[in-house]
Amino acid sequence: MSHLRTIGQIVRPKGLKGEVWAQAVPDYDHLFREGSRVLVQGLSLKVESAKPYGRRFLLKFEGLCSLEQAEKLRGGTLLVHEEDLPSLQEGEFFSSDLVGIRAFDTQGRYFGTVDRVMKPHNLDILVVQDEGRDEVLIPLIDTYVHKLSIEERLVVFDPACLP
Repeated sequence: MSHLRTIGQIVRPKGLKGEVWAQAVPDYDHLFREGSRVLVQGLSLKVESAKPYGRRFLLKFEGLCSLEQAEKLRGGTLLVHEEDLPSLQEGEFFSSDLVGIRAFDTQGRYFGTVDRVMKPHNLDILVVQDEGRDEVLIPLIDTYVHKLSIEERLVVFDPACLP
């Protein structure tokens, strides 16, 4: 059985003809295009049209043609089968794969786990959270990140990147 990956969420309907506003998860914007297949609330839907507006998309699905049908999708999670994701080159990964990995500095001190990945101005920043601590922000650049292993669920960073 294939695994599903979250690529976005239906925010709300738009207009009377079944269009919806959707919020994309970073790294998956390219999957919001004509002809893509997604799962929403147990329904397999084919994207008829997708118009980008920043991180949001105005989507029209084949067979959805009324406000009432679109309203039923409100808040629904957009999913795709993992085998339908594009192949990655060696060393590449999806940002969502980083959520939950453990973060250590080069001295071996544990800082917590990656809670999310922020993407301001084309720079990925790992947001690390641990109970009782404030968030720690780690820029995902070679200068500061000495090791990043999806398989080991581990990131090792230079503490010089911290304020």
